[in-house]
Amino acid sequence: MNLIKSWQEKGFKGLWRDLPLSFLLFSGLIIFFAKLANEIREKETLPFDVAVLKWIQQWHSTTRNIWVVNLTNTSGAIGMLIIMLAVLLYLARKKDFQRVGFFLSAMGGTFILNLVLKQLFQRNRPMLWHAIVVEKSFSFPSGHAMASSALVFSLLIMFALSKRRYGLITFGLLYILVIGFTRLYLGVHYPTDIAGGWLVSLAWVTLVAHLFNRHGHAPWQ
Repeated sequence: MNLIKSWQEKGFKGLWRDLPLSFLLFSGLIIFFAKLANEIREKETLPFDVAVLKWIQQWHSTTRNIWVVNLTNTSGAIGMLIIMLAVLLYLARKKDFQRVGFFLSAMGGTFILNLVLKQLFQRNRPMLWHAIVVEKSFSFPSGHAMASSALVFSLLIMFALSKRRYGLITFGLLYILVIGFTRLYLGVHYPTDIAGGWLVSLAWVTLVAHLFNRHGHAPWQ
Protein backbone atom coordinates (compact mmCIF):
# COMPACT_ATOMS: atom_id res chain seq x y z
CA MET A 1 0.00 0.00 0.00
CA ASN A 2 2.85 2.39 0.76
CA LEU A 3 4.32 1.79 -2.70
CA ILE A 4 0.94 2.43 -4.34
CA LYS A 5 0.53 5.66 -2.37
CA SER A 6 4.07 6.72 -3.30
CA TRP A 7 3.34 6.00 -6.96
CA GLN A 8 0.18 8.13 -6.81
CA GLU A 9 1.99 11.02 -5.14
CA LYS A 10 5.36 10.93 -6.94
CA GLY A 11 4.80 8.97 -10.13
CA PHE A 12 7.02 6.16 -11.40
CA LYS A 13 10.30 8.12 -11.16
CA GLY A 14 9.59 8.80 -7.51
CA LEU A 15 8.53 5.24 -6.83
CA TRP A 16 11.76 3.54 -7.90
CA ARG A 17 13.73 5.73 -5.48
CA ASP A 18 11.61 4.38 -2.61
CA LEU A 19 12.27 0.75 -3.49
CA PRO A 20 14.99 -0.93 -1.42
CA LEU A 21 18.27 -1.61 -3.18
CA SER A 22 17.91 -5.34 -2.50
CA PHE A 23 14.60 -5.47 -4.40
CA LEU A 24 16.09 -3.60 -7.36
CA LEU A 25 19.09 -5.94 -7.38
CA PHE A 26 16.82 -8.99 -7.25
CA SER A 27 14.69 -7.69 -10.13
CA GLY A 28 17.73 -6.94 -12.28
CA LEU A 29 19.24 -10.38 -11.67
CA ILE A 30 15.99 -12.13 -12.58
CA ILE A 31 15.76 -10.13 -15.82
CA PHE A 32 19.33 -11.07 -16.77
CA PHE A 33 18.69 -14.71 -15.90
CA ALA A 34 15.51 -14.81 -17.99
CA LYS A 35 17.34 -13.26 -20.95
CA LEU A 36 20.19 -15.76 -20.64
CA ALA A 37 17.78 -18.68 -20.33
CA ASN A 38 15.94 -17.57 -23.45
CA GLU A 39 19.18 -17.34 -25.44
CA ILE A 40 20.12 -20.82 -24.27
CA ARG A 41 16.74 -22.17 -25.37
CA GLU A 42 17.35 -20.64 -28.80
CA LYS A 43 20.89 -22.12 -28.78
CA GLU A 44 22.34 -18.67 -29.45
CA THR A 45 25.04 -19.16 -26.81
CA LEU A 46 26.22 -22.56 -28.06
CA PRO A 47 29.08 -21.34 -30.33
CA PHE A 48 30.52 -19.29 -27.47
CA ASP A 49 30.06 -22.12 -24.96
CA VAL A 50 31.78 -24.69 -27.14
CA ALA A 51 34.65 -22.37 -28.05
CA VAL A 52 35.44 -21.69 -24.38
CA LEU A 53 35.36 -25.37 -23.44
CA LYS A 54 37.63 -26.35 -26.33
CA TRP A 55 40.09 -23.63 -25.32
CA ILE A 56 40.14 -24.91 -21.73
CA GLN A 57 40.62 -28.51 -22.86
CA GLN A 58 44.17 -27.75 -24.01
CA TRP A 59 45.22 -27.37 -20.37
CA HIS A 60 44.23 -30.93 -19.41
CA SER A 61 46.85 -33.12 -17.75
CA THR A 62 46.73 -36.06 -15.35
CA THR A 63 48.06 -34.02 -12.43
CA ARG A 64 45.70 -31.10 -13.07
CA ASN A 65 42.78 -33.48 -13.41
CA ILE A 66 43.34 -34.79 -9.88
CA TRP A 67 43.60 -31.29 -8.41
CA VAL A 68 40.50 -30.07 -10.24
CA VAL A 69 38.39 -33.05 -9.15
CA ASN A 70 39.38 -32.49 -5.51
CA LEU A 71 38.59 -28.78 -5.75
CA THR A 72 35.23 -29.26 -7.42
CA ASN A 73 34.20 -31.81 -4.77
CA THR A 74 34.29 -29.09 -2.10
CA SER A 75 31.10 -27.71 -3.62
CA GLY A 76 29.54 -31.11 -4.24
CA ALA A 77 26.92 -32.70 -2.01
CA ILE A 78 29.27 -34.07 0.64
CA GLY A 79 31.70 -31.15 0.59
CA MET A 80 28.94 -28.57 0.83
CA LEU A 81 27.23 -30.49 3.63
CA ILE A 82 30.45 -30.45 5.67
CA ILE A 83 30.94 -26.71 5.12
CA MET A 84 27.31 -25.95 5.97
CA LEU A 85 27.46 -28.00 9.17
CA ALA A 86 30.62 -26.13 10.19
CA VAL A 87 28.91 -22.76 9.64
CA LEU A 88 25.76 -23.86 11.48
CA LEU A 89 27.81 -25.19 14.39
CA TYR A 90 29.66 -21.88 14.63
CA LEU A 91 26.40 -19.90 14.63
CA ALA A 92 24.71 -22.26 17.09
CA ARG A 93 27.60 -22.01 19.56
CA LYS A 94 27.13 -18.25 19.48
CA LYS A 95 23.36 -18.79 19.88
CA ASP A 96 22.86 -16.69 16.76
CA PHE A 97 19.66 -18.45 15.71
CA GLN A 98 18.54 -15.51 13.58
CA ARG A 99 21.46 -16.11 11.24
CA VAL A 100 20.90 -19.87 11.44
CA GLY A 101 17.42 -19.32 10.02
CA PHE A 102 18.72 -17.06 7.28
CA PHE A 103 21.53 -19.43 6.32
CA LEU A 104 19.25 -22.47 6.17
CA SER A 105 16.69 -20.56 4.11
CA ALA A 106 19.30 -19.27 1.69
CA MET A 107 21.06 -22.59 1.18
CA GLY A 108 17.99 -24.82 1.33
CA GLY A 109 16.15 -22.65 -1.17
CA THR A 110 19.17 -22.70 -3.49
CA PHE A 111 19.20 -26.50 -3.61
CA ILE A 112 15.47 -26.68 -4.29
CA LEU A 113 15.66 -23.99 -6.97
CA ASN A 114 18.45 -25.83 -8.72
CA LEU A 115 16.45 -29.05 -8.89
CA VAL A 116 13.38 -27.22 -10.20
CA LEU A 117 15.26 -25.19 -12.81
CA LYS A 118 17.19 -28.20 -14.10
CA GLN A 119 13.93 -30.04 -14.71
CA LEU A 120 12.37 -26.95 -16.25
CA PHE A 121 15.11 -26.35 -18.83
CA GLN A 122 16.43 -29.91 -19.22
CA ARG A 123 19.61 -28.84 -20.96
CA ASN A 124 21.92 -31.73 -21.79
CA ARG A 125 25.48 -31.61 -20.56
CA PRO A 126 28.41 -31.02 -22.94
CA MET A 127 29.85 -34.12 -24.62
CA LEU A 128 32.96 -32.69 -26.26
CA TRP A 129 35.49 -35.20 -24.87
CA HIS A 130 35.74 -38.29 -22.69
CA ALA A 131 34.33 -37.34 -19.31
CA ILE A 132 36.76 -37.01 -16.40
CA VAL A 133 33.81 -37.25 -14.03
CA VAL A 134 30.30 -38.52 -14.71
CA GLU A 135 27.27 -36.31 -14.03
CA LYS A 136 23.77 -37.65 -14.69
CA SER A 137 21.61 -34.61 -13.96
CA PHE A 138 20.80 -31.81 -16.40
CA SER A 139 23.25 -29.01 -17.06
CA PHE A 140 21.49 -25.65 -16.60
CA PRO A 141 21.96 -24.01 -14.20
CA SER A 142 25.08 -25.44 -12.59
CA GLY A 143 24.39 -26.86 -9.14
CA HIS A 144 28.01 -26.49 -8.03
CA ALA A 145 28.06 -22.85 -9.16
CA MET A 146 24.77 -22.16 -7.38
CA ALA A 147 25.81 -23.87 -4.14
CA SER A 148 29.27 -22.27 -3.94
CA SER A 149 28.03 -18.78 -4.78
CA ALA A 150 25.01 -19.04 -2.44
CA LEU A 151 27.36 -20.08 0.35
CA VAL A 152 29.70 -17.15 -0.24
CA PHE A 153 26.90 -14.60 -0.75
CA SER A 154 25.22 -15.76 2.47
CA LEU A 155 28.45 -15.48 4.46
CA LEU A 156 29.20 -12.05 3.01
CA ILE A 157 25.75 -10.83 4.05
CA MET A 158 25.93 -12.34 7.55
CA PHE A 159 29.41 -10.96 8.23
CA ALA A 160 29.12 -7.70 6.27
CA LEU A 161 30.04 -5.71 9.39
CA SER A 162 32.85 -8.00 10.52
CA LYS A 163 36.41 -6.67 10.72
CA ARG A 164 37.47 -9.59 8.54
CA ARG A 165 34.95 -8.88 5.80
CA TYR A 166 37.55 -7.84 3.24
CA GLY A 167 39.44 -11.09 3.61
CA LEU A 168 36.16 -12.97 3.37
CA ILE A 169 35.23 -11.09 0.19
CA THR A 170 38.59 -11.85 -1.42
CA PHE A 171 38.59 -15.54 -0.49
CA GLY A 172 34.88 -15.94 -1.25
CA LEU A 173 35.01 -14.47 -4.74
CA LEU A 174 38.13 -16.50 -5.52
CA TYR A 175 36.34 -19.66 -4.36
CA ILE A 176 33.34 -18.94 -6.58
CA LEU A 177 35.56 -18.39 -9.63
CA VAL A 178 37.66 -21.48 -8.96
CA ILE A 179 34.62 -23.74 -8.58
CA GLY A 180 33.12 -22.31 -11.76
CA PHE A 181 36.36 -22.97 -13.63
CA THR A 182 36.58 -26.56 -12.37
CA ARG A 183 33.17 -27.33 -13.86
CA LEU A 184 34.32 -26.00 -17.23
CA TYR A 185 37.67 -27.80 -17.02
CA LEU A 186 35.89 -31.09 -16.36
CA GLY A 187 33.62 -30.47 -19.34
CA VAL A 188 30.43 -31.07 -17.38
CA HIS A 189 29.04 -27.55 -17.84
CA TYR A 190 28.90 -24.79 -20.40
CA PRO A 191 30.03 -21.29 -19.35
CA THR A 192 26.41 -20.12 -19.52
CA ASP A 193 25.45 -22.85 -17.03
CA ILE A 194 27.90 -21.30 -14.59
CA ALA A 195 26.70 -17.74 -15.25
CA GLY A 196 23.09 -18.81 -14.83
CA GLY A 197 23.90 -20.47 -11.52
CA TRP A 198 25.59 -17.35 -10.22
CA LEU A 199 22.70 -15.11 -11.27
CA VAL A 200 19.91 -17.16 -9.75
CA SER A 201 21.74 -17.91 -6.49
CA LEU A 202 22.57 -14.24 -5.93
CA ALA A 203 18.96 -13.34 -6.72
CA TRP A 204 17.65 -15.90 -4.24
CA VAL A 205 20.03 -14.99 -1.41
CA THR A 206 19.25 -11.30 -1.98
CA LEU A 207 15.52 -12.01 -1.77
CA VAL A 208 15.90 -14.03 1.44
CA ALA A 209 18.01 -11.28 3.03
CA HIS A 210 15.43 -8.70 1.96
CA LEU A 211 12.56 -10.69 3.50
CA PHE A 212 14.43 -11.27 6.76
CA ASN A 213 15.26 -7.57 6.95
CA ARG A 214 11.64 -6.57 6.26
CA HIS A 215 10.58 -8.65 9.27
CA GLY A 216 13.15 -7.03 11.53
CA HIS A 217 15.74 -9.80 11.42
CA ALA A 218 18.53 -8.32 9.33
CA PRO A 219 21.12 -11.14 9.00
CA TRP A 220 24.04 -8.69 8.98
CA GLN A 221 23.28 -7.31 12.43
